[in-house]
Amino acid sequence: MGILAKNANPLWRRVHHAWLAFNGRQRFKSNETRFVEYGGLRVKQIGFPDSAEARRVEALLRDTDELRRFPHLILRLENTVWVKFLPGQKPDPARASDVAAMADFFADIYGANPIERTLEETGLHRRLLDNLELLVDVGLLDRHRSSSLHSLAEHLRPERVWVGLDYIDALAKNFIVNEGRAVGIDIEAIQEETLLGTGLAKAGHRWLGDQVDTVIDRLAESGGPDLSAQWAYTQLSFLAGYDVQNLVRGKAGRVRAEDFDPLLSRFAHATAAAGDR
Repeated sequence: MGILAKNANPLWRRVHHAWLAFNGRQRFKSNETRFVEYGGLRVKQIGFPDSAEARRVEALLRDTDELRRFPHLILRLENTVWVKFLPGQKPDPARASDVAAMADFFADIYGANPIERTLEETGLHRRLLDNLELLVDVGLLDRHRSSSLHSLAEHLRPERVWVGLDYIDALAKNFIVNEGRAVGIDIEAIQEETLLGTGLAKAGHRWLGDQVDTVIDRLAESGGPDLSAQWAYTQLSFLAGYDVQNLVRGKAGRVRAEDFDPLLSRFAHATAAAGDR
């Protein structure tokens, strides 16, 4: 039986990664992905930096297999995981059926064993404030906007939040849609114990726009966790964390302070009232 293998990254991306390493810039996503054919079976092979991360992903794939929202696990050997290759097309935000498929995807994973906790015990609020302060310290956020965002964070701060399974790297390229069903194909992006809505906030920021709001409504209607009380807070938390992530990855050029302005405008009354005190 012949074995055919192909690196999942195109040549230009592999050259770019080599250039980053040569210039001492760390890659935070260091898994190596290949497409492999064993006879008539086409699989995706993902090599992780260590066995602990591979075991974590293996366990999550097994626990979520019934959802059919991620590739089916074939096996794990040490730090390498094999999953079935899934054909399909990248979702298009202009296609109503694809938007509906994305809504169903998040409704399914957010409804998988969500846990309600007090915000205080999660440590998320302290992290949000620390991220905002760091952005000010490095000059990527001005003091006036930061003050307004701190006031907004306190206004939006929920007493309790839903945490659980999320798909945090929710870029369009990390999904396929096949026969109306969306599947997340970047298995490294599956995370547990996450503030629910984090992945959805990234999808909205990067490609889905305001259409992500329909997912929040669909969740509540389908009996899933009602994220409406924490949604704006989650969006703010995501934006601050995403900017810090870009900063430490050497992508400060992607940080745009004005990305916070829609949230500030939506809750202008809250920040104005805080400034009057």
